[in-house]
Amino acid sequence: PVWLKINQWHLGSRQCHLACSHQFGQDKMDAVLAPLRGETSYGTVAALCAFLLLVLGLAVEVGTPLVRGILSILPVGKRYEKLEVQSGKSVGQEVSSGLIVAFQHALAAGSTWLGARSSSPELLRLGLVAEVAIRAHDLVLAATGLRQHAGAPALGRAFVILYDLTGIALAVPAAVTYATDADVQLLCAVLVCSGAALAMLGPAQYALNPTTSAGCKFALALQTIYLLIFVWCRFAFGLISYRGIYSRVMSSLQAHSASSAYVFAVGIFGVSFAYSGFVAFLWFKQARKTRQAITKIKHLRKWFAQNAKDKPEEDIQDHIWKNVKFGEVLVSSPAAMIYARLKSGGKGFGKKA
Repeated sequence: PVWLKINQWHLGSRQCHLACSHQFGQDKMDAVLAPLRGETSYGTVAALCAFLLLVLGLAVEVGTPLVRGILSILPVGKRYEKLEVQSGKSVGQEVSSGLIVAFQHALAAGSTWLGARSSSPELLRLGLVAEVAIRAHDLVLAATGLRQHAGAPALGRAFVILYDLTGIALAVPAAVTYATDADVQLLCAVLVCSGAALAMLGPAQYALNPTTSAGCKFALALQTIYLLIFVWCRFAFGLISYRGIYSRVMSSLQAHSASSAYVFAVGIFGVSFAYSGFVAFLWFKQARKTRQAITKIKHLRKWFAQNAKDKPEEDIQDHIWKNVKFGEVLVSSPAAMIYARLKSGGKGFGKKA
């Protein structure tokens, strides 16, 4: 029948189109990964990092207003434009920039994880190059005191810069020289994915309106889950779950270059452990504040139900946001939490001065 022939022709053309699209996508991926195959030089990695640094900077400048405009169309997005976080920016602006940064971290983590799972050095290198570009972008902002680093304490900015420099110093040799080592692949994937988890938590907390009981409980659940993932990746993974991976990586580095082994030891056991431990401590305190916020929301809404039934929901949410101080409760970026801790007079893990 004619209709059957037409259907077969349509099915064949669709399969041809899908095959061509797949081939075109494969060709583009091959073109991206071509410089990262085989032996890779520091110059190649540096050039790719510089290119991605430019792309990431443009993505933040162009993508943030675009995402903010899209969010402002939604009802919850309109509400977020009227609320402010601790830095003085609107929640809408905070969420928009957070989504762009989270997407960048997710791409780096996905590429690194796929490279480790498939033992593909070129995919691992691509993920590490993206991670280096992200760290370099944050380092430039911290050094110049722009965006979230504006007005930050000098000690906090120095700590962030040291952490970014350490990450770059560890990732570049891993991408150039040790990308074929299975232990290095696995360790890189776990560390990069843990950083991506923290980056994705910031905007994810606002998926539901936190001024409602359900939204605040949702934020607390995300904070708890992501905190456990972060602590496992940064501490339990190498010390408990995969005991000995640090020593094996150290042995591999020592066999190639003693200086690389020393840089790895200082970077991981000195800077990374200290930074991750401090961030986890601040993260835990934020989760405790969020848990307390659930009780405050319950009491405030009960009071409004008994004494101000005619109060508009929007006014109630504004009152809850200011009274609970949600700008200080929800987990923000690691740098923002460190800056807030130092500005409040807190000394390390101690109480406020």
